[in-house]
Amino acid sequence: MDEPRHNPFASPLAEDAPFPVSETAGAPRADFYRSTQDLGRKLRVAFGVMICLTFAAMATGAWHIATVAQTWGQPEMGPAESADLLVSLLILVVYIVLVVMYCKWHYRSYRNLTSFGVEDARYTPGWSVGYYFIPIVSLFKPYRAMKDIYNGSAGEPVEQAAGVVAAWWTAFIAMNLIENGASRMVMRADTVETIQAAGVVYLVANAATVIAAFLAIGLIREVDARQRARGVALGFESPPADRRFTIE
Repeated sequence: MDEPRHNPFASPLAEDAPFPVSETAGAPRADFYRSTQDLGRKLRVAFGVMICLTFAAMATGAWHIATVAQTWGQPEMGPAESADLLVSLLILVVYIVLVVMYCKWHYRSYRNLTSFGVEDARYTPGWSVGYYFIPIVSLFKPYRAMKDIYNGSAGEPVEQAAGVVAAWWTAFIAMNLIENGASRMVMRADTVETIQAAGVVYLVANAATVIAAFLAIGLIREVDARQRARGVALGFESPPADRRFTIE
């Protein structure tokens, strides 16, 4: 009887991937483990910077809405538009850095599941990140991957409900949908009123960004704490020092 042929278009689940997840499942491996603590702290700081810049964007956006009627049709940008553009450029720079840091943190966190002997991880570390950039599947597979990380880091079944992950992902999707809607409104705007309406939607999108960022900070902190505790329990890390009795 012929062996089944390999399907090159099959979904890259963990059991089909070159990364040795299934081979090491159930057997903790210290050689795969890398702490997420330092990277997680830097990532939370980056999210904090993004929150501050988003508040600045809300201020300049409101200023632009209030003054657009005075500058409409002029060949040069007004001060509100200039300030709004500057903040937007700063946000873009921070966003690029944030994406790179987040992808690295997510990859490392997922790879650590192999160290913990997690048997039901559904993806490879690489694809758990890659799904963020693939249309359609980016709506649900990154959420599942984060559930793998969150639950697997504490030795819980990966399919188990995780309210903090669901809240973060809901806010993230809502933020993107609102931003896309605001961008479409701006592209079609040809009057003061439509520009102002798009600006209001952008303010709502900024508020959603702040909420999603705060939830991300909390989630990252919780994942780092779970991975640290699991790493200590398995002997991969030293217990945190008790600083109450430390003499400087």
